[in-house]
Amino acid sequence: MATRAWYSYSGTSGGEFNPINYFYVTSAPICSIVGSEVCSLLGIYLSWSSHPATFSTNINSYVATALAFGVAQPLLPGQKKYVYMRG
Repeated sequence: MATRAWYSYSGTSGGEFNPINYFYVTSAPICSIVGSEVCSLLGIYLSWSSHPATFSTNINSYVATALAFGVAQPLLPGQKKYVYMRG
């Protein structure tokens, strides 16, 4: 199983689907469940890079849904969140 780590989004609007716009952080960022933009995501850790690995279909889906509804994803109670929001 791949190791996952937190990555903070620091790109501009429209770049949420590009891993290069996310940067490794040593602890979970302070984000919220509800917001208008992506704050962070739990991505596959690459020890040689400050950016996550290429996004899986699930991560891309979580980002798209989070942006569409302004809510952290996945939304189901009790499920681990992979995308958090801010703003």
